[in-house]
Amino acid sequence: MIAISMLGLLFASCEKQDQKTAFDENTLPERLKFESFNLSNYPDRESVTILKVEWDEWGRAKKDCEGWGLCNATWTWFPTEEKSAQVTSPAYSTIVQFDSQQGKYYIDILLSEMVPADISIDLYPLAIDESFTPYTAAVLGTDLTFNAGEYPYDSSLGTHGGFRIYFN
Repeated sequence: MIAISMLGLLFASCEKQDQKTAFDENTLPERLKFESFNLSNYPDRESVTILKVEWDEWGRAKKDCEGWGLCNATWTWFPTEEKSAQVTSPAYSTIVQFDSQQGKYYIDILLSEMVPADISIDLYPLAIDESFTPYTAAVLGTDLTFNAGEYPYDSSLGTHGGFRIYFN
């Protein structure tokens, strides 16, 4: 009887270990689908200033910009002086918005599909290991900083949830 109980505990332990190794958080960016900002949806883009944040890959600074996190981004603003400004975006993009209640700029990184059932997204906040400050002063009069920290999943953002990053 004791041997059967021990065997059951061993099996349950192995099963839990298999579940842990079956999911690798480094594959999270490949498993989630994200919305990307499309400038063509803004017909009045010549009359308003739109500051767009773009990045081509996910990653964490402590993992050489690989894995699940954000370690670099660039800015593009519209209208620009260049007539050839791209309307299409790289792999990932969103626009900078202003929260008047908090008095801060922010971006929302929104999911375009539901989180797969085997991912407990609440356990995987979007990480920024090192603060970085792309140049935004020409458009906003101040530079915005992506602050190091963990940004939790928020199911109330967009249709399928996402991550909100406030700037300082």
